[in-house]
Amino acid sequence: MRLVSTLTLLLSASAALAQGTTCFTAPPAGTFLGNSSDTVYPATPIGFAFPFGGATYTDIHVSDHGFAALSNGGVPTPPVSGGFTYSPSLGNFSLGRPMIAALWSDTVAGSLTPGAGVYVDSSATQCRIEWRSVTSFGFPTPEFNLAMTLFPSGQVQFDYGANVTNNSTFGGVSDNGIVGMFTGGALPASVNLSAGGSSANDNTFENFVVANAFDMASNRLLMVPTHPGWTYV
Repeated sequence: MRLVSTLTLLLSASAALAQGTTCFTAPPAGTFLGNSSDTVYPATPIGFAFPFGGATYTDIHVSDHGFAALSNGGVPTPPVSGGFTYSPSLGNFSLGRPMIAALWSDTVAGSLTPGAGVYVDSSATQCRIEWRSVTSFGFPTPEFNLAMTLFPSGQVQFDYGANVTNNSTFGGVSDNGIVGMFTGGALPASVNLSAGGSSANDNTFENFVVANAFDMASNRLLMVPTHPGWTYV
C-alpha cells in the first residue's frame, strides 16, 4: 500500500475515537429498537449535532437492513419500512436523503440467539448502532454482527464481526450490498474501501453487486471526513 505515511497520521489523530470491538463478545449496550423485518425504526436522538456533508443532523432513523438515515426532527423525510429496505440499489441509495450504510443488504434478525435485533447507544460523545445476531434473508445461518459509530468530529466507524456478508434468496437487487455515505446529489463511481484511500466526494461508497462479495468481515473501517470527501482506513 502506498498510503502508509498519510494513513498513519490519520490513524494517530483518530486513535482516541476508535472504540468498540469487531468480536462482539459483550452484551449489546443502549436501547433495543426491535427485531422487526423490513423496518425503519422511529427517530432516535444522536446525542449531538452530527456534521455530515456540510450540514448537521440531530436524529437517526435506523433500519434492520444495515443502514440509517439522518434528519432534524424528520426533515428531510426518512425512508419508510417495506420494500425499500431490502432493495439496496444505487437508485435507492441516491434518492436524496442523507444516509449512512454500514452494510445495506437484505438482513433479518436471526432466530437462534435471544436478543437478536437492533440497538442504539447515544451519548454526547458517540452514537453507536449495533445489528446483533442478524442473517441474510433466506439463510438462517450463519448469524453475524455489525456496528456503526458516529462521532461529533464527523468520523464514522464501522465494525464487522465474523461471517458478515451480502446475500439473499429474494432475488433482484436484494443480494447486493452497499457500504458508505450519501450526503446528496449525484453518485460517483464505487470505490474499493477495503484497499484504503481517499475520495474528494462526500458521496463515497462501495457497491457489492455479487452475492457474498463483501470482503471486510472481522475488520474495522474508519471513515475520516476531509471536507469535502473522506479518507477510508
